[in-house]
Amino acid sequence: MSTEHAPHKPAEAIIRLQGVCRHFGPFTAVDNVSLDIRRGEVFGLIGHNGAGKSTLFKIMLGLLAPSSGHIQIAGETVGQAGALQVRRRIGYLPENVALWDNLSGLETLQFFARLKGLDTGNCQALLDKVGLSHAGSRPVRAYSKGMRQRLGIAIALVAGPELLVLDEPVNGLDPVGVVEMRRLMVDLARERGTTILVSSHNLPPAVIH
Repeated sequence: MSTEHAPHKPAEAIIRLQGVCRHFGPFTAVDNVSLDIRRGEVFGLIGHNGAGKSTLFKIMLGLLAPSSGHIQIAGETVGQAGALQVRRRIGYLPENVALWDNLSGLETLQFFARLKGLDTGNCQALLDKVGLSHAGSRPVRAYSKGMRQRLGIAIALVAGPELLVLDEPVNGLDPVGVVEMRRLMVDLARERGTTILVSSHNLPPAVIH
């Protein structure tokens, strides 16, 4: 696994990993990872399938416990009580997005907004932002893979997170979609100060530069 940074101004670290390892029996999925990711930074984890990118994301989010090492997000240690409040400020796009085919795109986004106790009034604007303005009333079962990916990104953004974790976000996107994703990430980082952590096994440089 390799890492790649987009240019950024010096800022405090929002994510800090020290010697993080994760073993599954004799197999080592994450091997002694130490890094700092600063506020407002776009940070790429680049590696082949099976390199441990998704596992590392799950450890950061508290979905998996590390075998060893220490992780802090926004000053709170992952796995302790204070980290639960931090998770409310994180948007997450998993590698495989689970959606309900009988709901429309707009209904799906409204459902996730309600789960987070949010007003649903901004959902249509968010669909517009990810390029689904024409398909909000269409059932998800009629969505292409790329459209499903765009909806997953909208779900990750619904709470206006300060940290956005995107696992293989360009999967299923055509070249235009990749460029639009790049623009969205740059805008979020520059205008809102959103920290973005993105992974890919084949990430075009234009996505993060």
